[in-house]
Amino acid sequence: GVLAIGFTLLFLQYSEKSIHIKNALRRTYTSKATEKVLLCFISAFYGDNEDEADKPMDMTHHHHEDIKYYFFVNQALENLTTPGWQKIVSEPLPYRRFITRSRWPKFRSFEHPMIQKQCDVVMYTDAATKFAWWINDGEEDDYYYDDEEDDNDMEKVGVVESLLDIAKKVKESEEGFAQPKHPNNREGISDEFNQILFYEKDQQSNVDASMDWLREQNDFVDEVQIYQNTFFVYDLENDNFRRLSDFFWKRYSLEKDSWRDQPLWAYTLHHFSFTPMITKLIRLDIST
Repeated sequence: GVLAIGFTLLFLQYSEKSIHIKNALRRTYTSKATEKVLLCFISAFYGDNEDEADKPMDMTHHHHEDIKYYFFVNQALENLTTPGWQKIVSEPLPYRRFITRSRWPKFRSFEHPMIQKQCDVVMYTDAATKFAWWINDGEEDDYYYDDEEDDNDMEKVGVVESLLDIAKKVKESEEGFAQPKHPNNREGISDEFNQILFYEKDQQSNVDASMDWLREQNDFVDEVQIYQNTFFVYDLENDNFRRLSDFFWKRYSLEKDSWRDQPLWAYTLHHFSFTPMITKLIRLDIST
C-alpha cells in the first residue's frame, strides 16, 4: 500500500544533550565558523524504465553558485527528465537488488569523484520528496504553501538561503550529521518492522532474517530511537557519517535480510552511541 505522510523535519537546532561517541567515532578537526560552504543537494532513483521512476522536484529556479543539484540514476534511466538537476549515471554496481543499488548514492555518494571534488556538505533527499511548506524564521504565520503551480514562488521564503543555512550549521557542528526523528514515534526496531510489514514494504522472511541477526548482536536493544532516512545532511570532512555508513553498509550490502534501511540504521546509531543533530526548518510531504 501507499502511505502519504506529511511531517515536519526538525533541523538547525543544536542539541543541548551531551553526545557520547564510542568506537572511535570522533570528529578529527577543530570546529570553526564557516564563511562559505559548497552544498551538494543529491537524490537518486534506479529502475527498469522511466514511466515507473519517481520524478524529482523541479529545482530550476533554485540555482546558486554554492549549490549543486545531483540526481543519480542507473543506465536504464539515463534519459530521465530531471529539471534543474545534473544527472550522474552510475556505473553498474555489484548488487542483486535495485533497491540496494539505489541506496548506494544515499549512503555512499561520498565515494563518488564528483561529490568529493564539488562538495563540502551533502544534503540527501529521496526522489519522491516534495517541498510542501517552508518556514522563514520559525513563526507560524511565516508558513508559505507551495501548490506546485509556480515553483518560483518558493523564492519568497528563501529556499536557497535556507538550504545553505542548514549546510553551514552542520559544517560547524561537532556531530557533522543531521537528520529528523521518525515523525510517528516508533517504539523501536521491531515496531518499525511491524509497520513495514503492515504497509507491505518488505517480505516476512527478510524481516525475520534481520531480527535474527540483530538479536545475535551483543549490544542489540530493541527500544531505540528510529530516525527518518528520507532526508539527512552530512559534512564530508567530518568522519562521523562515513564511519556510521561503513558499519551500516557492510551488513546492508550483503542483501541477506531486509531491504528497508531505517531499522538497521537505528541499530547503527545505537551501536556507536551517536545522536545526530535534530533540526528545524522544513515541512515535506512524503509518499512512501
